[in-house]
Amino acid sequence: MTDSLSDEKKAVLATTNSQELEDSSITQPSSHDGKLSVWQRFNKLITVTDAEGASSHRWSNPDMEPVPLEDQSWKPYHFLAYWISDSYSASSWRIAGSFIDLGMSPGLFYGCNIIGYVLNACVIALHGLIGSKYHIPFSVQSRASFGFYFSYVIIIMRFIVGCYYYGINAYTGAECIQTLILSMSPNWSMKDTIPSSATTTSMMICYFIYNLICIPFHYIKAPQIRKFLVFKMITGPIVGIVLMIYLNQKAGGTTKIWSQPNKVHGTSLRWLIVQCIATNFASYATMAVNVNDFTRYSKSKYAVVSQVYAIPVNQGILTPMGIVGGIASEIIYGEVLWDPLLIAQKWIHTPGGRVAAWFVAFSYLIAQIGINISANSISAANDLTALFPKYVNIRRGQYIVLALGGWALCPWEVLANATTLTAFMGGYSIFLGPIAAIMICDYFFVHKQRYDTPALYDPQGKYKFGRLGTNWRAILPLLVGFVPLLPGLATYINTKITMPDGVLHLYLIGYFYSFSSAFFVYYVTCYFFPPTEALSAEAIIPPHHEEDEPDYKVEGKAKLAKYILKSAVV
Repeated sequence: MTDSLSDEKKAVLATTNSQELEDSSITQPSSHDGKLSVWQRFNKLITVTDAEGASSHRWSNPDMEPVPLEDQSWKPYHFLAYWISDSYSASSWRIAGSFIDLGMSPGLFYGCNIIGYVLNACVIALHGLIGSKYHIPFSVQSRASFGFYFSYVIIIMRFIVGCYYYGINAYTGAECIQTLILSMSPNWSMKDTIPSSATTTSMMICYFIYNLICIPFHYIKAPQIRKFLVFKMITGPIVGIVLMIYLNQKAGGTTKIWSQPNKVHGTSLRWLIVQCIATNFASYATMAVNVNDFTRYSKSKYAVVSQVYAIPVNQGILTPMGIVGGIASEIIYGEVLWDPLLIAQKWIHTPGGRVAAWFVAFSYLIAQIGINISANSISAANDLTALFPKYVNIRRGQYIVLALGGWALCPWEVLANATTLTAFMGGYSIFLGPIAAIMICDYFFVHKQRYDTPALYDPQGKYKFGRLGTNWRAILPLLVGFVPLLPGLATYINTKITMPDGVLHLYLIGYFYSFSSAFFVYYVTCYFFPPTEALSAEAIIPPHHEEDEPDYKVEGKAKLAKYILKSAVV
């Protein structure tokens, strides 16, 4: 069945292409049309083509199709490198500060943090199995759950998150550049010539330099970015751990830092614990949706399951860095600094301190580039590729994301003034939880792990879902998942709005609620109204590495532990 996929896929795409060519003489003008117009030449120039020169069409291009065998190259340690890249960054240090400032002790926060990330890792690893089997991106997979047209809504929602956080992380990257310059020239400053702005001339120069550095990294093809992630896997943890040890000793030792008590008690503490677990569970809500944009490059299925331990282990090492950094800085410098770059800037007044500050800033610069590529630009570029497959591939999409998220968004203004937008994006996980739940439930419980890959590229195939191209069964659980949480979100966007405690408490566990409720409602809906026309008797999967088949083919009720053990030793 696998061997026939390529021919079947070509037939589907040929049919789709022929239909589109009938509607458009601009894309493929006849040789009898004479000379091409300026628009036709330009259109031909920007149209994405495959290796044979064939034009892309409305529903696919080479970057959206199943990953070819030669690019199915990610092994377990590449996924470990991915999550280290996503974890070890200057922005990640700040997470610990929010809950410790609210009154949690360091030890309690650490425990809640690990519980949240264990839950998160299980969801991501489970969803990632789909990409490792079918080697398709999130945007194509979503057609089976939501339909060809309604999947656009889901893709746009994910794209907005990627663009927003690309800009926010890019500004943190500019802070890394600023610290690098200060470590070499402590008195560096420039006359501020930017009127009425939330930033300064010197900071804008740093921001421009950071974006300039990022340009060649966006040119790297997505399957090959694993090599850069492995490099970051080495530099990030080393500098972070050394910095943590230094601050710990400088502040008087481990006991002085970790003996900090809880500042709240009773019901307030219990809800703070629940909120902390839920927040960390939702921290990778975006990746829980589109993890298959990366797991599609997996060489084998068990490589993906390495995420079950990679995510919590990474956070288990990272979290103490933020805790120690914040508490120790108050003891050493008299102010709480939840940012390693601000700590490094305290050292620039001595030659030895400047050298140390340079290494810290350089390490976190590499980290910010890595996190923006792995978590934001590639993911958002995949979304753009699905929205405009005829003109956008992943490489072009990354540069568009750089322009939109990095400059059009004006992240310096957002961070300084747009408190409403910041609060809204902080609660965006309530919209993403139902999406991940529906897609996971659809694959494992509705379709019984059997997708028809060629049909995912055929708008007239089994995943058509009527004239509207919408799976109505997915709309109800989507609404049930996030609508009850909107009043709670409103209170965080506008503090003048008051709501009963029950509404606020529901919002505090928003991702728990949105994920579980959507999962349950979708399962029940499909149980009573099964999408019979979309179900397959057997899975039709793309070519994959045959030598890995015995390792990841599960029969009956084989346990996930088999995969975890396998991925840990490969």
